Amino acid sequence: MDGSVFFKMVVSKGVEANRIYTEGKGETQPVTGDSCKNMGKEHRSNKKLVDCLQPDRRVEIEIIGTQK
Repeated sequence: MDGSVFFKMVVSKGVEANRIYTEGKGETQPVTGDSCKNMGKEHRSNKKLVDCLQPDRRVEIEIIGTQK
């Protein structure tokens, strides 16, 4: 599930959209480092590379609450 799908689902459950913050982390903060380099052409048909990069495909989501 990507961040936009999760965002829409949470909003449909009643959480106000202005309380939800999502940020894609894969390109700016990869967890795989250089371990996926030299695995061939960047293309979705390159299963070995796609599998290696899978941990980087993540979104961090924060739902901002109110403090009482």
